Amino acid sequence: MNLTTVFSTLGNNSSLWPIGVKDALNVTGLTTMAYNQGNKYSPEYGKLEAREVFTEELTTSVIWLGGIPFFKKIGGNIINKIYNFKQIDGLRQDAVVRTNSKLFNKDNFQSFEKNIEAITEASSDRLKTLKAEAQKILENPSKFTKFKAAQAAFATVIPLVLIGFAVPKANQYITKQIKKEKKELVQSQPELKNKLNSLPAFKAFIKKSEQQKQVSFGGFGNILVDIFNNPVTNMAVLDTGIGTGRVATARHWVEGLEKGLKEAGIVFFIYLGGPIIAKGIEKLAKKFFDLPISLDPKILENKEFQIAVKEASTDTNSMNGLKSFAYNGEKAIVEAVDGELRSGGLKNFTFKMAEKLGIIDIVDGIRNPLKYVETKDIVKLNNDIIEFAETAAKKSNIDSFMKKAIMAKRTGIAANIAICSASVAIALPKIMYFMREKLTNSAANPGIKKATES
Repeated sequence: MNLTTVFSTLGNNSSLWPIGVKDALNVTGLTTMAYNQGNKYSPEYGKLEAREVFTEELTTSVIWLGGIPFFKKIGGNIINKIYNFKQIDGLRQDAVVRTNSKLFNKDNFQSFEKNIEAITEASSDRLKTLKAEAQKILENPSKFTKFKAAQAAFATVIPLVLIGFAVPKANQYITKQIKKEKKELVQSQPELKNKLNSLPAFKAFIKKSEQQKQVSFGGFGNILVDIFNNPVTNMAVLDTGIGTGRVATARHWVEGLEKGLKEAGIVFFIYLGGPIIAKGIEKLAKKFFDLPISLDPKILENKEFQIAVKEASTDTNSMNGLKSFAYNGEKAIVEAVDGELRSGGLKNFTFKMAEKLGIIDIVDGIRNPLKYVETKDIVKLNNDIIEFAETAAKKSNIDSFMKKAIMAKRTGIAANIAICSASVAIALPKIMYFMREKLTNSAANPGIKKATES
């Protein structure tokens, strides 16, 4: 995997990778902030709160990134046996997801019926499979809808219950047990000390050790040791539902308020904030540096794209070639794509770039009948290409301009992740803990305090 692919993936807000990176940073930041806050009350509370936060956030990440795909696969296998869609999961990536309701509309130019008719020669086994599955879905639309609904439910309800209700309850139980065990240990220490003091060898040792400085809690590493010694296994498509579960299981109303604020922040910055921040960064780059960076790194760093931009900057015909694409409706675009494929392959430059981004999915020379082509994405791509080429044509040094654009795009992607992560891992906890101290007059987590001191 090269840098272009890395930044393209991290800049794709519909991908799990940027979420995974943000989650890793969030877990570290939230845990550290929790320990620092609890430590204001006492080192013991710092460890307890840090353990709870780390356990809750880590299990959320593990289930979100690994559990959901697992449950989806298991659920898909079970549901396939019920509905006889044996080959659904074997289709090209996200084929089922892309099978949206528009494909069932017979009046739509991209309906299943018309897509199947367009496949006149299914020469390869892959194409034959796709055609057969498309026909099976077309003949049983209600059955397929049930399949999708059941699969989605299977993959979300189980993780939702685990993350939103089971994990918090288990987490709280562990905290209570830790406190209970420590309390019992403290109560047994006088009796144990008396027995030890009666031993001659211990008398000599304790006299020497009492003169030495006591060793206190020594940092984040010890927290991790405690955490890994007390693992709680088993985060979610419906984070709102998870947040509801966590608020509902809170031990104190202020703790519930904190969890609600945190979950709302996670929903925004992890899922919704990325695209919004990306657009803001793109506007700033254009306004202050005259760098249009809305294109994906896979396009910006593509050699064919860079050559086309250079040619368009010096040749009017080449620039007109980029501008020749015009939106005349969905049907015209899809017909143009199919026409070029029948003639041996895509020739229009925008179509070629759309294929690189997965907007157009081609299987053995034919448009995938199970994937709906979002023509508005192709139109946007074309507009972005034209904007970049026209801006480049005004520059004296195009190579330097393109290098700056690539660097700005990469910096923007990194800044987007940093802003989202810092907001959740640093800014939100500061707001939460400020509220806590104002509402409870204490630095301690009110839920932990209620559970361990009652």
